[in-house]
Amino acid sequence: MKYKVLRILAVVAVLGMSAQGYSEGFDVEINDSGRSAKKDSIKEANIVVTGTRSKKVLQLSPVRTEVIDRSKIEAKAATNLFDALNNELGVLVENNCQNCAVNTVRLNGLDGNYTQILFDGIGTVSSLAGVYLLQQMPAEMIERVEIVRGGGSALYGSGAIGGVVNVIRKKPTKNEGSVGFRYDWIAGNVDGNRDVVGMHTVSGNMSVVSDNGKAGIAMWGSKSDRNAWDANDDDYSDLPEDLNKSMGANGFITIIPGMELSFAGATFHTDRRGGNALASEPFAPEVNIAEAIETNRDTAEVRLDHEVSNMLNYTLYYAYAGTKRHTYYGPAGNDILSEDTNLYGNTENEFHVSGMVVNVIPVAGHTFTVGAEYTSDKLTDSNPGMNRELNENYDNIGLYAQYDWDMRLLEIVAGVRGDKHSALDDWEFSPRASLIFKFTPHIRWRNTVATGFKAPQVFDEDFHIEISLAGGGTTNHLIVNADNLDAEHSVSYSSDVSVDTHMGQLAMELILGGFYTAIEDAMSIDYENGNTVGSNTYYTRSNADGTTKYYGGNLQLNVSYGSLLKLSSGWTYQVAEYENDESYDNGSFNEVPKVPELYGFSMLQLFWNGFQFAFSCQYMGKQYVVYEGTTTELRETDTFVVLNTRIEYKYNIDNQRYVTVFTGVDNITDAYQDDLPLGADRPAGYLYGPAKPLTIYAGARLGF
Repeated sequence: MKYKVLRILAVVAVLGMSAQGYSEGFDVEINDSGRSAKKDSIKEANIVVTGTRSKKVLQLSPVRTEVIDRSKIEAKAATNLFDALNNELGVLVENNCQNCAVNTVRLNGLDGNYTQILFDGIGTVSSLAGVYLLQQMPAEMIERVEIVRGGGSALYGSGAIGGVVNVIRKKPTKNEGSVGFRYDWIAGNVDGNRDVVGMHTVSGNMSVVSDNGKAGIAMWGSKSDRNAWDANDDDYSDLPEDLNKSMGANGFITIIPGMELSFAGATFHTDRRGGNALASEPFAPEVNIAEAIETNRDTAEVRLDHEVSNMLNYTLYYAYAGTKRHTYYGPAGNDILSEDTNLYGNTENEFHVSGMVVNVIPVAGHTFTVGAEYTSDKLTDSNPGMNRELNENYDNIGLYAQYDWDMRLLEIVAGVRGDKHSALDDWEFSPRASLIFKFTPHIRWRNTVATGFKAPQVFDEDFHIEISLAGGGTTNHLIVNADNLDAEHSVSYSSDVSVDTHMGQLAMELILGGFYTAIEDAMSIDYENGNTVGSNTYYTRSNADGTTKYYGGNLQLNVSYGSLLKLSSGWTYQVAEYENDESYDNGSFNEVPKVPELYGFSMLQLFWNGFQFAFSCQYMGKQYVVYEGTTTELRETDTFVVLNTRIEYKYNIDNQRYVTVFTGVDNITDAYQDDLPLGADRPAGYLYGPAKPLTIYAGARLGF
């Protein structure tokens, strides 16, 4: 009882520091998943839910699912979701702006707009929220991440053409807590000398579970603060100032045996500033480029899971996400742009989603799933200096049905989802089928075919206004949709064969697969023919002719030896091309930009007597990137090899308390883009390659 009181007081004190004007924060160690202290965390880690909306053993799921568990999150030294997603099969994370580091995640090469982010299976991420979301979500709120590449749209609706990233939140399993601190030294090469800026992360968590295991709550909080980083001594940021503060809680109550009510709520605050003269007000005369964004995001969720019997279970859910954003976009030092103080903008976004999922199992091996979902996405945006006023309201009704037939040697999953989106006149239907052949207990062959769509609306590019005076330009850049903009449609195929073997403590799994996605009527922005009106240049989003194709193969190897060693390695070779050539000043090309031909990773983890050692290698092959300066060019990049290492030691004070110390280096060789644009006239969106320069970090964590 004494330790429980101390745990509560300690973490409440840390949470209180974060709540006080968000002036303090903290970093959390995530614990084993599950809602009851009686659950087996090892078994839980082998269960996935994203591909079929029902519990499946990872190795036997008919939909291939990649899992990032706590061990991998810590081995990557991840402080947020963006870091956690790096170094995964078929996954690329990227920064896309020197001024604000807007971030995205590509699955199988498809742009981030085609990736749907879920939290415990529920999608509450609007286009506005998606601009900076990946770096807003602290690692301490994450228990694990499930990734399904391609084919998710039949279950999850518009926006999942590329795939689904499902973040499984930390759930309380026992009475425990932790507080921690980490400091990063980020190094750049300035005039041949090393220039270092700092970033600190403070975090903490606590979970309390009732003695009978029928109720529990987990609370967490985090603060990270990074100074702006200038890679090339031109006095303009290449990584902006970035302050992130967050806190939240989630828990459960067992109402009756088999019926559980769960809830979650969180608040996030982000403050970013990039450009030059960062100590001055954005509209000060000495400021040539200013991009300042302050974002507040509040979320809440409640769900009821009821296992009526072995033949029937259902889930009811409602979730809310509210985003408010205050921004300044502008080259204030340029006299041609008048009324610079009016370049402040305000955006509000209310997102609601509610739905139900019912699983009926009339006979063992046969599962019928039906569901309904309603989403409401309300958006208002005002920026007087840019003459921009948006007032949009998107509603979508989704209905879906799925049949799962699980036999001894074969499992078939077939389903269809119908969506009525307010931006479309007709219903969109997205069928999908997956099957797995279980030739032996150790040899499996998966196949999936799926269709999908993406509705025409306002997208996240519209809220990331790239401040770029490229080629001496003097206007703001805005994106508008064509009047006749239509939905995109896609079809995707994937297939993989997996073989595993066990010899004593040695376990190995080899996976060889391929994928193909074709998108018709892909929405594209014509940056070649902007329409300049006053101080604004408008670029039009329209449907492109022809088909955009993404296809390739991947190879994955997983090896473990008892509790001593884990090795994972995944490699992708792919082609991404337009059917019709795109024209640039230096010629015509059909390659989709920012998709390497070959990319992959290897990660080795060693565990011994309280020590954990991790070493990883990431390879990014050549890619093509659009450079929009005085001319618009498609440039071919270099290849990159990124090496990371981390070492940790955990000292157990007793059965409950422990101290962990750790240190590591990310991007040991400082493999980073060497042609970053310079000065006030730079095209700030010309970024590629590794998202993080050479970074040395160290920290400690106290558990109790």
